[in-house]
Amino acid sequence: METSPWSPPCLSLSHHRKKRPTKKKEKKPEGEAKEKRGESPPAEASALGEGTSMEGSAKMSLAEVPEPVLIDGRKYYVCGVCDVRFLRKYQFRRHLISHTGEKRGALSLETKVEIIRRIQSGEKQVDLAMEYNVGRSTLSFIMKHADKFLGVWKNGKFHPESKRLRGAQREDVEEALYEWYKQALQMNLTITGPILCQKAKDFALKLGYKEFKATHGWLDRFKHRKNIVLGRGKPIKDKEGQEDNEELKGDFTGQVLPSALMEFEANDVFHADEVGLLYRILPNKISPLRGNRCAGGSKSKHRVTVLMCTNMTGTEKFPLLVIGKHPKPKCFKNVKSLPVQYLANPKSWMTTESFTAWLHDLDSWFVQQNRKVLLILSSRPIHPKAPKLNAVRVLTSPQTFIGPCKLGMAHSLKRNYRRAVLEMLLNFMEEENVKKKKKGRCPSMQLNLLACLHLLAAAWHAVTDVTINNSFQRSGIGKYALWGMNLIPETNLGTENLELLHKLKSKGFKIPDGITFDEYVTFDSDVQVCHLMDDDDIIAAVTGADVESSDSEEEEDPPEDEKVKVERRDKVEQGDNSSEAMPSEEAEAGPPMTEVDSSLDTLRQHIQYQEGAQEMFRVLAHLEFLIHKGSSRPPVAIAATEATTT
Repeated sequence: METSPWSPPCLSLSHHRKKRPTKKKEKKPEGEAKEKRGESPPAEASALGEGTSMEGSAKMSLAEVPEPVLIDGRKYYVCGVCDVRFLRKYQFRRHLISHTGEKRGALSLETKVEIIRRIQSGEKQVDLAMEYNVGRSTLSFIMKHADKFLGVWKNGKFHPESKRLRGAQREDVEEALYEWYKQALQMNLTITGPILCQKAKDFALKLGYKEFKATHGWLDRFKHRKNIVLGRGKPIKDKEGQEDNEELKGDFTGQVLPSALMEFEANDVFHADEVGLLYRILPNKISPLRGNRCAGGSKSKHRVTVLMCTNMTGTEKFPLLVIGKHPKPKCFKNVKSLPVQYLANPKSWMTTESFTAWLHDLDSWFVQQNRKVLLILSSRPIHPKAPKLNAVRVLTSPQTFIGPCKLGMAHSLKRNYRRAVLEMLLNFMEEENVKKKKKGRCPSMQLNLLACLHLLAAAWHAVTDVTINNSFQRSGIGKYALWGMNLIPETNLGTENLELLHKLKSKGFKIPDGITFDEYVTFDSDVQVCHLMDDDDIIAAVTGADVESSDSEEEEDPPEDEKVKVERRDKVEQGDNSSEAMPSEEAEAGPPMTEVDSSLDTLRQHIQYQEGAQEMFRVLAHLEFLIHKGSSRPPVAIAATEATTT
């Protein structure tokens, strides 16, 4: 036997060992497997035929449950897939779900609330258990704790998809952080995960939790509980709003504002902003309130929010919009017309709904005038960023921009209002001191909300176009504002205001030393006009430190320390010695027409002794026409003229 010239190298025995053939486990038929487990094989499995899946037949059986079959004297529901018998219908339907491959899972909070409401409306638990693939014991547990689930759903503390109601260990920290997050969203601030963690640490330290740790796991759970998604802004579908956002990306005072002003005339450029006013406070009580922000709605009974709107030249000043606390105070009884627009809010500040309604009314006005105007708004959470308007183009300024309202207009309005309040106080004191007849009666001059609205309307009318124009130029709103300002001199009433304070002191009114008229005008310049809180305000709101006592629906009388006590005059001239009514009270129909005509005649006599009063006579004649419009008799001036000619 010849050997081959080449032979392979010697290999180890392990390489020569042959692998044992592995036997593949043969799958036993389903019937044999079930017989081994003690179950009966499917009797009608062959009846399904080729190409027919059990899942499809089970789904078909879910819609139509067959009639029970009488076996051994009892009715059974027989499964057509596995030939299992059931005495109860809901057990049979639940068994059919097992053939579809669906698994039972925990129900979300939204689903639990839906089940509670459906059961309360009259639906059967058996049908709902089959529909949601849960047991009846689960539904019984849900209904047993229905109040808890509904309360949590109403409070919004958990995400609708939450399956286990496990709250945070430091709920006050998360509530404070969530309030800050919502406010930051309204102000278009940048929010990231590290920023949220740092703010959470700050709130925890202020609340006394020194061991609080804002970990990544805590941040994920917090975002899930509050349904917060960072880094995913909502797409802007409105093309106009998208264009406005693109414009605001540039320099506002250097690019955005000048380019917008070039498209409009000076009479068509408007500015609107809010200012807070503590309308009841007198100079002797401003020290503890100086610099008070009135955050959280405090002092809501003693303050109002005023919305001013005017154009650049001051030729179009819209009526003031005043926000008070009560919709129908006592002083509004039988009053059918007000000199300003009035709205009510429990916190006496502006809301997004109120401002949006006012903005749409403004747009409707300019649509009727067939005009296109530019409205510059300050950056506040209540101001819409890109509203859909027809005639008004809204331009929202950044937070660093100071508008005309803060650079002269608001100061002029408050100066006129405070001066009118002091003049009313001085006249009241002089009148009462001159005509005093009795001692021991000390009434007080009460400045109610109705008187405040009348004084505000007169103060807004007294804001001159020179003041408005200078305020716009100081803020940089002007076509040629970049080349310098050309301010017009304004009337200075510092001497007259100082004399007014001295007269009050001489009449016995106590004013603390060092209090000037300018301080009285600007002491409430920091009062909030909308729901905007800092960290301390948020903590006070979360802990309940800013909760005020519940007020009645009607306006209450001012406190004793805000009243100026003088001698009450005797009503001997009117023959009413026992009357306790206040002089400000009027009849339901108002003063009689004889008194109105007498007042107009007195005003006419005053005007005729003034030089160059033709415009005043024209305004008086128009006022008489409006007062006597619709009545059969002519105004007094016309009647007197006819009597003279005849």
